[in-house]
Amino acid sequence: MRTTKRRKKEIALVLFCLTAAVISSGLLYRSFSGTNESITKPIGSVAFKIKDVQRKLFKSDLWEIIHKNSEVYNKDKIKTSDHSLVSINLNLGSIIELDENTLVYLEFDGEFTTIELLEGSIHTKGADSGSKLKIKSDNTIFDSSNSSASIYKDKDGSIKLTVHDGELKISSADGTKNVKAGDSALVDDEKITVIKNMIRIDSPTSNRYYISNSSGANISFSWTDPADDAPYVLLISNNSSFDKYNTYNSKSESIDLKLETGTYYCMVKNDSGDKQSSVIKFSIIYDSRPYLILPEKNGTIESYSTNPVISFSWGASTMPSKYTVEIYSDSELKNIVLKTDTETKSIDADTLTYGTYYWLVKAHYSISPEDTIVSDIGSFQVNKSSTISQPVLLQPLNNETFSSDFFKKNRMMFSWNRNADIAQYEIQISTDMDFNSIYYKSNTINSSIKAEKHMPPGTYYWRLKYFDEAKKKEVYTDIRSFIVISETNIEPLSPGNRAVISSDRTIRIHWKDPSMWNNYKVELSTDHEFRDIRESIVTRNNYADVHVAEGTYFWRVSRLDDKGRPISTYSGGTFAVSSSATEETSRISIVEPKNGSIIDMTHKSVIRISWRDEDKPDKYKVELLQNGIVKFLTETTKTSLNFAELHKLDRGNFSIRITSIVSKKSGAYTETDFEIVLKPLKKPELITDEIIITE
Repeated sequence: MRTTKRRKKEIALVLFCLTAAVISSGLLYRSFSGTNESITKPIGSVAFKIKDVQRKLFKSDLWEIIHKNSEVYNKDKIKTSDHSLVSINLNLGSIIELDENTLVYLEFDGEFTTIELLEGSIHTKGADSGSKLKIKSDNTIFDSSNSSASIYKDKDGSIKLTVHDGELKISSADGTKNVKAGDSALVDDEKITVIKNMIRIDSPTSNRYYISNSSGANISFSWTDPADDAPYVLLISNNSSFDKYNTYNSKSESIDLKLETGTYYCMVKNDSGDKQSSVIKFSIIYDSRPYLILPEKNGTIESYSTNPVISFSWGASTMPSKYTVEIYSDSELKNIVLKTDTETKSIDADTLTYGTYYWLVKAHYSISPEDTIVSDIGSFQVNKSSTISQPVLLQPLNNETFSSDFFKKNRMMFSWNRNADIAQYEIQISTDMDFNSIYYKSNTINSSIKAEKHMPPGTYYWRLKYFDEAKKKEVYTDIRSFIVISETNIEPLSPGNRAVISSDRTIRIHWKDPSMWNNYKVELSTDHEFRDIRESIVTRNNYADVHVAEGTYFWRVSRLDDKGRPISTYSGGTFAVSSSATEETSRISIVEPKNGSIIDMTHKSVIRISWRDEDKPDKYKVELLQNGIVKFLTETTKTSLNFAELHKLDRGNFSIRITSIVSKKSGAYTETDFEIVLKPLKKPELITDEIIITE
């Protein structure tokens, strides 16, 4: 009997332990995964952002980078850093914009979306009566359901605000007051002060964005003064506090100025200074022109069929929301034969017959519908061919290198230009050039395919097989190769180990990872065992920006799996933050190639690299990288060199890193990013008579 009772107790104890283990593992998984999608619901999405914007999910300790079109969730915290901003479309209809160095907390109670402004400034835009939007700061509530407004929170907690449209209601310990369009208010712990602004700025409108493909833009300022109390003074500053500003005098209610790219705040006063307008914020943002890729400029498309499917593709930044492609049959662009809108960077056209065509791409922006940036004009010919042209292999680049870590999270995408004369393609991947050992093959009617197979380390060769209707037989494309290397380690780049950094600057934690992983966690701790973690950021980039108090820190970076769990962790070293330190910034300035530039190497034999440096180190280390892989490395005592080993490169995105070396130790460094456009070479044409050799 005692034995039976003892067994029952033992069974109960085992069941209790198993239950506890299951509950503990579930809680541990939730802690590691850092996801709140099952807990809270999305309440909006990111419409636009500049530089890094981070958010912390509900019940998570991790900050992660958010991207354009990312959803934001109930109970999220969102913060911006230096020179960054974000525009968020809320599901109830409002748009909110966060300036740099702003921290907010989002909450939706089923009726109202409430944005708690913890620090910085926020702008509401395009709200209507159905938007149900409130801004909260400490014990003050700003009901912006029927208004568009700008709200600035000072370091002492006081609020300055301006209403641009509609009417905003303020509720605080001082009672309730309404602020109408064009007026401002000051709010502190004691009272609400409403300021009647007699002058109203008509242009620029509040939070207006200007998109320019040059270093600046022409801005037209205009305002209305019922008293017509001229002359006026226009004040323009780079910050809302107007601690520094430029003044421009005008005898009328308008003035035109050319300003450089940047964020500005403006207001208008009369000459005596007793009347003024509210403060208006606007931004001038640079974006490069779209650049045409295919068809290549002045190229010829040989088509076996009368109406070939012609692939058009172009490159651009991530800023445009959509594109318009226009194709003309004349160089004066009067006779348009095709016009189409798309949100992608490529289209296929099947309505063009034989002839000469001219085309261009227009970039449009959701944040600035008035602005359009137009590409250069491309031209091409469509000629009748008695043969079917061979597809051009596009990705991966020839001899491109991948880490085997890449295949733990990704599958390789293969792509080529589409050919209307080919109904189906068979991709073949082999471990030898003669394709005697085919490792993978698959059929597709598309111009790309994702190889759903892991690639062990080694050299691979790939080609396409297709049926040539003109030759009535199966043929093959040219052969390309790519290389898979063994697992690689993450290499820390900055801050340098034992570096001392000024406390008044944002610190960029930067590393190199040949695996091209896209999910990392960066941690900063005050001890080397990481028991006192002060910052923890999740990012898709190979860098993270942090701002920490004075002290000594250790940092590390981890690759994360799809559930946010660390796979491998690498130490980055230690650095100190001090108010007495000078800024650990590089004095090296790269002159060419310029950051973000596009280099067409079709008819060039060298890439010119040059830089300036205020210091005089012993020498410089120059690295040319693609996807984190060093393609070229050299050392020089000069501040310029010509890179002529073009056989090591192909089309794609590259970086140049220049590091100063003093007493055999690496010092300051700087980087620049650029893109190489390398037009595909035409297949050699046999011009001699065919010779048949027989034994």
